[in-house]
Amino acid sequence: MNKMVICIDEAHRFINPRFPVALTFMSDMIKRVRKYFCSMIVATQNLKDFIGQTEEMRVQASNVINGCQYSVIFGLMADDVNSVKDLYRSYNGGLTPTEVDFLTEAECGNALFMIDTDTRFIAKVFLYSG
Repeated sequence: MNKMVICIDEAHRFINPRFPVALTFMSDMIKRVRKYFCSMIVATQNLKDFIGQTEEMRVQASNVINGCQYSVIFGLMADDVNSVKDLYRSYNGGLTPTEVDFLTEAECGNALFMIDTDTRFIAKVFLYSG
């Protein structure tokens, strides 16, 4: 059986209050892809922009985050950490103070990897070019 993977890189660039169709697509698709044994990868370097400017956009962005089975968050600037805390407040019990501290001090390549409510760990990403 062939499986489909929908990858949306630079997702924050598709968020525009005048043209909400891309965020609506992501919000709708995240709910549907698992029913068809497919996957969806949403990647952004700017979570603050991804969250949006209106309450409706924040709700749809939260739907996308809450629909993700896994989350990987690399180090962030202090201002971005606050946005992430707000976004993940209802996701897997929110971020712990230790996780928030890690995200503000993470070295390049270190990430918080969240599998489910109870399974979270620090991962070090290495580039291997064999």
